[in-house]
Amino acid sequence: MTAALLAAVIFGQRSGLRFEEPVTVLLLAVVGWVAETFASLVQRFSSMSLTSTLVGVAAVLCGPLGACVVGVAATALIAARLPRMVRYFNAAMTGWVALLGGLTFDLLTAPDRTLTHAPTEVVPLALPMTVMTLVMMLVNALLISLVIKVTAAVPYGRSLRDFGASSAPLFLIGGLISYLIVVLWIGAGTGPVTILVMAPPLLLAQWAYSSMEAESSNVDHSVDVLAGALDLNRPGTRDHGELVMVIAEEVGNVAGLSDTEIATVRRSARLHHLGTMTAARRPMATIDAEACQLAADLLAPIHYLEPTRRVVAAQADPIGTRPAGTAVLAVADALASTVENRMIASGVDIPDRTLIDACIAQVGTRNDLEPGARAALAAAPPATLAGRITMKLTGSTPRNTHGEMG
Repeated sequence: MTAALLAAVIFGQRSGLRFEEPVTVLLLAVVGWVAETFASLVQRFSSMSLTSTLVGVAAVLCGPLGACVVGVAATALIAARLPRMVRYFNAAMTGWVALLGGLTFDLLTAPDRTLTHAPTEVVPLALPMTVMTLVMMLVNALLISLVIKVTAAVPYGRSLRDFGASSAPLFLIGGLISYLIVVLWIGAGTGPVTILVMAPPLLLAQWAYSSMEAESSNVDHSVDVLAGALDLNRPGTRDHGELVMVIAEEVGNVAGLSDTEIATVRRSARLHHLGTMTAARRPMATIDAEACQLAADLLAPIHYLEPTRRVVAAQADPIGTRPAGTAVLAVADALASTVENRMIASGVDIPDRTLIDACIAQVGTRNDLEPGARAALAAAPPATLAGRITMKLTGSTPRNTHGEMG
């Protein structure tokens, strides 16, 4: 994708694609870089960024190539310790979003290129900038969905649906802010001062959003502490819980769970043995109604883990009306236990594809598990699921955590 973007930029430059106001490009790129770095310092994986807003401004004032430079520079030069591939992908994706958004704007305003520089003609900018924002949002959603499809085999429809629910409103608000900046820049004649005036409140808004993301991260840290304590009490439960987690994520994607529901299932998978912590009299305790109730009691005081508590409390009876994800967790736990038990019986350290496929088939015949979740397990891409199971088990020691399968 990076190479394709570079080729498109070179072709656009040779074709006379618009690149204006280099000083403005530099200013917007610097502000974008500060915004991206600021977000990373507050919360590394914050999904809200001011870059899309600045790219929208650059597309109008500086042309498609100028917008592309702003987007790539802001994300590629971010002062954070991101993996190289993540940095390259973010830069390439932002570059494509900016380039195609700028092209859309230029096509819609082609009859009158002076439109963008006429102080009395800012109102007609509303329609082309709205269309430009929608195009940028669609390109962003399609690229993200493509990556998720390739890496996690999540259907396009589900990824687009989740993007529409979580990110589309923010993208549209960013488009509105871009329009307001352009109106002030051109209509009021404030020029570059507009960015300096608008940047502080926008950075503050980003900080507030990033703080909410940080709160979610703190929830995961709490789960990690509980999982560590559980592993000290029952060695092997951490590795087992993480294996259940990766299986549940794959099955949940196929079953159509939302991002929020999958996050809850992931946390529940890591803590699904929590109720056995107090059952020392049963060294190989299974997850029965008593264990589920004990886990629910332990989690009850932690209000922000309430969704996880409900799933863990219901896992002993995963058929019927239960919190979303309970049936998926039960199927994932059954498969993880089956794989671990077969590995122990076969004396192997790493399961091969044949062993994993046989375990999937065995779990698929269990009538004590919800049929829809079993169907989702059967429909999960076998190569992806087997690969994630193998990767998770590499370097860990399988233990008979339950004492019996399931």
